[in-house]
Amino acid sequence: MGLEDLTRSGVRAAVARTNAVEAQGTYLPQLVLQPRGGARVQGPKHFQKSVRTGVRVAEIETALGKRQSSVLSDLYPDGIARLWGSTPAKRVNDPKAKALRDRRVGDDVYFYADKGFIARARILDLFHSPAAARAVWGLDQEGSTWENIMALGDIEEFAEILPAAPILQSLRVPAPLRCLTLRSAGDYRRVAHMFPETGSTSSPRHSSQLSSVSKPMTALEMLERIESLDTRRGTEGGTPSHNEPLALLWMISRVAAGAARLASWPLFREQVARLSGEFGLPSSETATEYLFRHLQGSGLWEVTGVSDDAGATPGTEAFDTLQSAAGLTSEAAEILKDPVVRLDVVAKLCRTYFAAVDRHALLDGVGLSGYETAEGAPPGDAEATGEEVDVERASGPAERRESKISRPVRAAALARMVKELHSNLCQVCGVHLRYKRNPYSQAAHIRGLGSPHDGPDELPNLLC
Repeated sequence: MGLEDLTRSGVRAAVARTNAVEAQGTYLPQLVLQPRGGARVQGPKHFQKSVRTGVRVAEIETALGKRQSSVLSDLYPDGIARLWGSTPAKRVNDPKAKALRDRRVGDDVYFYADKGFIARARILDLFHSPAAARAVWGLDQEGSTWENIMALGDIEEFAEILPAAPILQSLRVPAPLRCLTLRSAGDYRRVAHMFPETGSTSSPRHSSQLSSVSKPMTALEMLERIESLDTRRGTEGGTPSHNEPLALLWMISRVAAGAARLASWPLFREQVARLSGEFGLPSSETATEYLFRHLQGSGLWEVTGVSDDAGATPGTEAFDTLQSAAGLTSEAAEILKDPVVRLDVVAKLCRTYFAAVDRHALLDGVGLSGYETAEGAPPGDAEATGEEVDVERASGPAERRESKISRPVRAAALARMVKELHSNLCQVCGVHLRYKRNPYSQAAHIRGLGSPHDGPDELPNLLC
C-alpha cells in the first residue's frame, strides 16, 4: 500500500469514527467564532472565492504538497475545497492564539460580519501552509497570509443576518467580534438554542443534546482564563499592560473582604487609576473606561447599565449617566470565595503578569497583603537578608522610580511552629499534601497583616 493509499485510508477512518460518534449523540463540538473581515482586508472577496465558490485542489496542488493534496482530495470528491484561514496570533496567550491552538476537527465555525452571523460550517481538517495560503489569498497589507487553514464541510448561509449581540453577551465575548475566538462545548450547548436549526434559516435549534445546561466553570478553567487575559490592547507598540490583572486583583480583594462583587464606575475609575499609576507599565496607557468593558472578554467580568449599542468605549460621561457598575461575574465570585482557590488565582496573576514587580508592595497596594505566605522574606529580598545588590550595569545604572514602601515584618519561626503543631495537616479540611515526597503546607494569617485588616503576626492569628 502506497503513501497516498495510507493517507486516504486514514482520513476515511477518521471521518467514519467522527460520524459514528455523532450518530450516537455523544459528539460535542466546540464553538469557533470567525470574523469574515471587511473590504479593507478583502473579507467579502475571500469569502466568495474560497468558501462560497471553493478552491480547486488541483490548482493549488503544488503549494499544498503531495500529502495535504491527497487529504483534501479525499475530503472533497468533487475536487472543490472550502477553505478559510487566519494569520498567526501576535501574542502567545491572546484569544486568537488560544483558538488556533485548541480548535479541532469536528468543531462548528460561525462566520461573523455586519454585527451578525452570516454562515456556519464544520471543520473537516486543520493544517498549516503559508505556501497554500499565498496561492489562495495572496498577502495582506502587512505582508502576512492566512497560513493557519481550516478545510470546511458544507457551508450553510443564513437567509438573514443573525444578530450577534445577545449571543456574544451570553458567551461573554466583547462586541463587535474582532478576532478568532473559541468557546468550549459547554458554552456552545448553552447558546445553541439561539442559533437556527441545522438546515433551517428560521426555526431555532431544539436539540436536547446541544441545549442542555453547560457545566459550571471550574477553578482550573478560571486559572486558564487568568493566564489568557488579552493585555495588549490600548498600549503603545503592542506592549502588554498591567491594568487588566491589576483590576482583577483589586476585585478579588473585594471578594476576600466580603464587599459587593460589582463596583460603581466612579470607584473603579479612582482605584484602578491609582493602581495603574503605581504598578502599571510606563508604556501602558489603557484608558480606564476602555478597561471597564474590555475585561468582559475574559469570561470573568460583567458590566451593568451599558446597552449593547453603546459602542466599544462609551466614555466617562456615559458611564456616569447610566450609573454603570462592573466586576466579577457571580460565578467567578462564588468560586473565589474558596480561600485556597483565591490564593491560587492571586499567585497565577502575580507569576504571569508581575514577575518584575515588588510582590509585597503590589499585594499591599491592592488590599491582598495577607496572601503573601508567612515564610519570612522571599529569596533575593535584599532588604530582609542584608545582602548588597549590584545595581550598576555595564551601560550605566537602570532607571529608577521613587517609592516609599511600608511592609509588615513576619516571623518565620511562627510559620514553622504552626506547621509543626498541626503536622502539616490543613486545619480546614484535614488534607495532607506532599510534594516530592515531603509534606507541603502553608501558614496563613486569619486576619491579614496588611491594610485594611491590620492583623497581628502572632500564633493565634495563624492557620496551617
